Amino acid sequence: MADADLGKSDFDTADSLQQMLNTLYTMIEKTSLTAARMDEVRRAKERDRDMALCLDPKKIDAEFERIRKAAFQVGEDAEVGVKLNEARDHLSGWQGLAADAFRAHLKRFESFATQTQHETVLRAMQSLGALFAMAYHMRQSYYDLGVAVRAAAEHEIDEQHKRVDKLKLAIGVDFVKAAFSMDAKNLGGAGVDFALDAVGALGEFAIEGNDADYVIDEYIRRSNSLHDTFVSNLEQLSHRVWREWYDQVNTVDRELKVLEPLPVICDIDSPDFSYRNFYTEEYPKDGPFVGKVEGERKKVAEQHERDNKINKRLAGRE
Repeated sequence: MADADLGKSDFDTADSLQQMLNTLYTMIEKTSLTAARMDEVRRAKERDRDMALCLDPKKIDAEFERIRKAAFQVGEDAEVGVKLNEARDHLSGWQGLAADAFRAHLKRFESFATQTQHETVLRAMQSLGALFAMAYHMRQSYYDLGVAVRAAAEHEIDEQHKRVDKLKLAIGVDFVKAAFSMDAKNLGGAGVDFALDAVGALGEFAIEGNDADYVIDEYIRRSNSLHDTFVSNLEQLSHRVWREWYDQVNTVDRELKVLEPLPVICDIDSPDFSYRNFYTEEYPKDGPFVGKVEGERKKVAEQHERDNKINKRLAGRE
């Protein structure tokens, strides 16, 4: 996504709040307000700056794109699906319990890649979308708040007879519910800015009045409201991510047979392996090929036994 779509930069956001603070200082100095209010607005501005910049839309966008690519890599059109089909085709002529178990395990891998893992990745994309919407609107809201408060303060000190009548702030907006209301299946080809459309219109507010104290009080009130909105959404998103992780670990992963090892009859190095469980029409389970393979396997086992450390030392070869 183009940089222009990623919202306000660190500098733009911080500079708007700093200019607001400078103007509030001037207003306080030129009115009858006490210097104690300077400390009050300074603390509020520092909290606003930290809150506004704690999430970086560019980094969230980069992570979204990385996971979006991963979604395709583990999705239905993924290369892993091609490889699994090739392996299954190569084994189409093999018969027996071991061959059946191996093919069944390949099918589990395919199901894991195209369904379970793919859906998990899409849910991660939803979470990042919600996080991006918060980061984007946090910066925009604090930037707009700085502009509006500065204009109101300038009006009070007669430096500039203008006022921003309305500003759009994300007060009370539930980003998380909006982002998770979208169908995750549609996210594979979507950019992270899908979340901005999901949020919808923000609330309109005005800072009005002809009193310096009122301007500061309104700034503090809007600042607290924005802070509470974003903290609430971050907590909701955190709980959602932890709940999905818990469900994944305690439900999905526990039921995934793809994580279980194949039976020992599929392991050619196992004494339980037998060509009676893994054969073709060309190499039948009772044909001469079986005896030759068993003989060679026995030689390899005997050689391995001779080459272990204990036997080497006993034979004076180590």
